[in-house]
Amino acid sequence: MKYKLMGLEQLAAMKQRWFSEGLKERLRIWLSCPVMREKAELAGAISPVFTRALPENLSETASVVKTARQAGAMSTRTMVELLHRADDWDEGMIAKEAEEARREREDG
Repeated sequence: MKYKLMGLEQLAAMKQRWFSEGLKERLRIWLSCPVMREKAELAGAISPVFTRALPENLSETASVVKTARQAGAMSTRTMVELLHRADDWDEGMIAKEAEEARREREDG
């Protein structure tokens, strides 16, 4: 799938570079006006960040994670991040461990 999208990715990278240069130029022009002249040094410090939303084969990812889990070759954290795109994984695991500890205290 990724090979089929390679040409499209190259085109997107080229357009992203042009768009980034255009944004930087507009920012430089905007900061050159008399009111914003004090903040002109900020123009070099700002860099736009772009995130692409490419389609993924989720069934393939799930099968890789399942195989790695059976082999014990991948940590739980890595599996969760691959499957759920979890940004706050640590907070979720802390809450889960606290819940399990609370249940153990109640049961035992």
